[in-house]
Amino acid sequence: MVREATSRSRQEILRTAARLFQQRGLRCDFHERRGCSPEAEQGRTLSSLQEQRTKILFHLMDHAMDISWERVVNPVQGIADAEERLRA
Repeated sequence: MVREATSRSRQEILRTAARLFQQRGLRCDFHERRGCSPEAEQGRTLSSLQEQRTKILFHLMDHAMDISWERVVNPVQGIADAEERLRA
């Protein structure tokens, strides 16, 4: 049950991250909106924040590939004919 809740939490985080990346893009411009230096933002440097964004994006893309594999590749693996498999 704990694992299921963790999985749901992870999926919700990834869903939120995807929405934010879609809305705001990959630019790390939070400091411009707040009017403070990137270094002042919670004691982190801009590079460490960008690193965190990159890690989140990696997990988001990894999750998307898992879903694609599950929904696209797995269902057609048993089809021997390449053309038929492509059509399916």
